[in-house]
Amino acid sequence: MLNDMALISRYSAFVDVQRHNDYPNGYKEALLLFSKALDQSKELNSPMFSKKAYFVDKAMVNERLSKLAHEAGDSKQADQYMTKAQEFCKQSGWSDCSEEHLAKVSEIIEKNSLFARKPEGT
Repeated sequence: MLNDMALISRYSAFVDVQRHNDYPNGYKEALLLFSKALDQSKELNSPMFSKKAYFVDKAMVNERLSKLAHEAGDSKQADQYMTKAQEFCKQSGWSDCSEEHLAKVSEIIEKNSLFARKPEGT
């Protein structure tokens, strides 16, 4: 159980590191791996695993994959990822699952990431 939580934490950090060091290809690969790790952890039905956290994490992963697909010019894939993001968001219980809100939340998370590049002297 704790190993699975540590694995999720590791993949979450890996996503952040790849976003800053291997964008976009390594970042996309890290997001897909993180998504699989989330799915595997959900199947364990551990009392330490929050379904709400799962749905929020899956919404954020799919929002970010949507953004990457959009940047790559694949609007069909971007729309598919965004649809999934909104579905997971609704399952989390959030009242606002608009594309704009999901993008804003994702941006805030990314700006406050442990691995985010900070301006010199801060």
